[in-house]
Amino acid sequence: WLSSSPTNRCHALSIVKSPFIGHELGWPHPVVACYFPLFVVGAIIGSFCTPRITRIGISLNLLLSATCAFQAVAMFAIATLLQFGRFPSAPHLVAVAAFLSGSASGMGATLWILTIVNTLGSQKIAIMGVSQSGVGAAVGIVVTIISSVFLTSRQGALADIELLWIGAFLMTVASITSAFLFPRISIDTSDDSSHPSGLIKSTKRIFRETWAKHYIIASAALASVILATNFFSIYAASNDKVDGDSLDLILLFANLGLFLGVPLWFWVFSALGGRRMILYSTALVVGAGLICLFTQVSNSWPTLSALGVIIFMSTLGGQAVNPGLQHWATSSVSKVDAEILSTLQGFSGANLAVTGFILSTLGQTGGHIWPMAILLSVNIFALAYIKVYGYRK
Repeated sequence: WLSSSPTNRCHALSIVKSPFIGHELGWPHPVVACYFPLFVVGAIIGSFCTPRITRIGISLNLLLSATCAFQAVAMFAIATLLQFGRFPSAPHLVAVAAFLSGSASGMGATLWILTIVNTLGSQKIAIMGVSQSGVGAAVGIVVTIISSVFLTSRQGALADIELLWIGAFLMTVASITSAFLFPRISIDTSDDSSHPSGLIKSTKRIFRETWAKHYIIASAALASVILATNFFSIYAASNDKVDGDSLDLILLFANLGLFLGVPLWFWVFSALGGRRMILYSTALVVGAGLICLFTQVSNSWPTLSALGVIIFMSTLGGQAVNPGLQHWATSSVSKVDAEILSTLQGFSGANLAVTGFILSTLGQTGGHIWPMAILLSVNIFALAYIKVYGYRK
């Protein structure tokens, strides 16, 4: 758990930072906008491949270690290309690295779920997910401050590349700790569920379950809630008033939201349950969208204070959605089923891929109100759907 916390945060830093750096370097906008969607597409493929990987007989902790090591290599490649890649194919190579990094991330996410469920049970997965992001946020705050205050001697885009180098180093540490700190955990892979026919059967079985249909629709709607911070960041960055210093402030507010979200969502989940946690987190993101829309209508966008509040609220809200969805899925299956969980993870990843591409494209039109109105409408629909159908058997 401790090793995967900085892993996820540093990985997020590399994916969030890369489009901004590429934009400042003058790289093609269509290619830069595809970095995050390609990462998520890779995560989908990685999720669906996880059951096959678990059949080779290696313990889950060693598989986690391998995925972290692969992600570290990808992050080193991204940092190297962004800093030294001044040749025409460099933007496209970063896109390839983002895809490969996403593949390893998708495997790691599913393996992490299987590890927690096998050791602590489904009730702990939401708390562990929120706590993990909080620990990772603390790492992110420290890394951002060190890079901004003590390391950065460059101007513009290159000032942010140091974060990627630090992230790649911490990813390597995470790989080592995953191999030695986790207990040796294995799962039963004696059936044929990871064969293609098993995947088809599991998909059919999922769509026969009422809860699973509601889960897939809810996860599709909630993808815009999870990705709201990314949208707001790109939406603001497309405005000439937002510079590199503002980007550092965005990251600090985002990490602060994740850090403070740990005690908040821990209490909400423990006292009110997973459904209420998703409801309240979605409401926070809706509130952030309303503030953004108001500043647009009043022609005051993007003020730094409003942007900080929006990023804080959207990150704080989005933090609890994925753990809540994971708890919904793991508490609804009758047993620990690698194929079912990886299939649901794949569906969620597909939702994120489509939504991420759409929001990345819409976010680059920061001077218009209608992209913000679209995001706000989808988030309100997600809030209403969870209220009616969330956690319904």
